[in-house]
Amino acid sequence: MTDNITLEQLQRDLEWSCTLNRSVGDGARFSLLLSMLQQNVMERPALTPQTPETLSLPLPENPYRRAPLSASEDTAIHLSNAAQLAQQSAADARLYLSMHPEPLSLYNDAKRISDEVRVNCDWYTQQRLAGEAPAHTIEEDATQLHDILQQLEAEMAAA
Repeated sequence: MTDNITLEQLQRDLEWSCTLNRSVGDGARFSLLLSMLQQNVMERPALTPQTPETLSLPLPENPYRRAPLSASEDTAIHLSNAAQLAQQSAADARLYLSMHPEPLSLYNDAKRISDEVRVNCDWYTQQRLAGEAPAHTIEEDATQLHDILQQLEAEMAAA
């Protein structure tokens, strides 16, 4: 790849001069120009990409505020201010919400289940979430299998 690219080289190149782009509508001309391109990419004119070290101005990491993970005391104040601004002007409300983003959740706890969800669960799920064991728990014992089978045979014979 050549390091010193002149303006004349860029003007003669089919891709950099936009000649290839303009010929997209004409199929035959586009095919001809595409076949005329240099096949060896290393010999084509190329600009060196700028790395962050070569840029003159330092780039900010992220100019936008991140949304908080949980609600705080100020959240209610910010939301009421945004609601008042929304009644006046939608643009002002969007600006205010970008400056004070809404929290992603009320609580920063992935394992927390709200009371509304718990109430809508079935009884067994509510018991499990409360940490209580069901009343009809059967303890497994493989040694008692023979006794159970004999009881069943006796009941079937009696019936």
